[in-house]
Amino acid sequence: MRRDLRPRASELDPIESHPVFHQLNQKRQTGLVYHVIPSAQHTRYEHSQGVRNGARRSAEIVSACSPKDFRKRDIRSIEVAGALHDISQSPF
Repeated sequence: MRRDLRPRASELDPIESHPVFHQLNQKRQTGLVYHVIPSAQHTRYEHSQGVRNGARRSAEIVSACSPKDFRKRDIRSIEVAGALHDISQSPF
């Protein structure tokens, strides 16, 4: 069976397409480290995407091991929180 590797439409698309969210591309997660290590080009946007995916995976694992009252809505809420956790950073 072949996996479909094309990006799928996400419920978070309205959030991720917002201009405020894309301003995270202008902020570096690693500060001035990229002057010393040129390959350190990690932005807050990329970091937020990684945290979003990690939060979703963690919530899915907890959901699989917990009672039935852990809903899909809860997983989505945790995923949104992961994606938006850097929006309020003071340098932003």
